[in-house]
Amino acid sequence: MQVQLTTNERQQLLAVLREMDPAALAAPTEKRHKPRRKVAQKLWLRRIAQDEQFPIQQATLVNTSQTGVGLLCPQRLPQGERFVIPLRFVEGGGWLVLCEVRNCRRLSESHFKVGAKFIDKIEDHSGTARPPGDWTV
Repeated sequence: MQVQLTTNERQQLLAVLREMDPAALAAPTEKRHKPRRKVAQKLWLRRIAQDEQFPIQQATLVNTSQTGVGLLCPQRLPQGERFVIPLRFVEGGGWLVLCEVRNCRRLSESHFKVGAKFIDKIEDHSGTARPPGDWTV
């Protein structure tokens, strides 16, 4: 007799099994240098260029690691372009982070998957920090 587990039950079971033997259920090896954590959070980003002003645009943070982020964006972001995002933490506070696009691919007519690495950050305790002038160079 087979029993169908709900998504929540399956996740709980896998969590218990991983605690018992982390190597037995290790995720398949990836090409990434650091493991990614899945997230689903709306945020804004501002593209940065030395002589241009870009409007703020909305994006969805879909994963993060110690060195970068994955985003869903409504517009293509060229490789090498820099942008700023605010990261807020559950514990409180946050960072204003300068990122650089490493890759961008079309997922649909209206969405692009962007992979970016962290270049620099400043503390942003209250969510009101502004990018330093040297980030536009």
